[in-house]
Amino acid sequence: MIVVVMGCARTGTSMIAGLLHEVFGVDMAPAKPKPGTEWANPKGGYENPFWIGMTVNLVSGKFPHNYVEMIQEHVKNRREPWGFKSAVTHHVIRDIHHLLPVGSKYIVTWRDIESHAANLKFFQKKNYGEEITEEQALKRVLVDRNKLDEAVRSLQMDSVLETSYHITKKHPEETVKRIAHFLRVELTPEMIRKTENFIEKDYDSCKSY
Repeated sequence: MIVVVMGCARTGTSMIAGLLHEVFGVDMAPAKPKPGTEWANPKGGYENPFWIGMTVNLVSGKFPHNYVEMIQEHVKNRREPWGFKSAVTHHVIRDIHHLLPVGSKYIVTWRDIESHAANLKFFQKKNYGEEITEEQALKRVLVDRNKLDEAVRSLQMDSVLETSYHITKKHPEETVKRIAHFLRVELTPEMIRKTENFIEKDYDSCKSY
């Protein structure tokens, strides 16, 4: 089983990837968080360096000449269940979808437009020193959401589960139950306990996940 987490930046992709890794045992092969980045993702980003590098390069048009072989080799060497996340996967999924195993699953996370824009505005200043207005943040969010919507509609609907950042944050057990049903995994009390330990419900939304 392969699970791909898709979503715009600052919408909870790390939260979903973390649940998959910590609760469901889906190996996201995350890199060790860099010191000083805890403010952005208190539990880590759950990002695999190979997929971060690959998706970012594809988005920027820097296609490695052998990127098809690189992805095929990576897929061959991973042991199931595994997955990956990147905040730009939805921009390139149509370029790499055919390189992933048949039956791959996609979990998409959405965040309401207003809080998404506010979080993006905060993140750009904190992480890049870029001052953007609320209007600029909102415009970026809308453009990226349209890209995500197009990506979702390009996939077979029975391979996609759409989730909500806000529901996952406030009622994580509800999202975990839906993920379990989607992945056809039996949900145990231990998995619920791990979920409760992982989600920080009271963490400032302008700094979390």
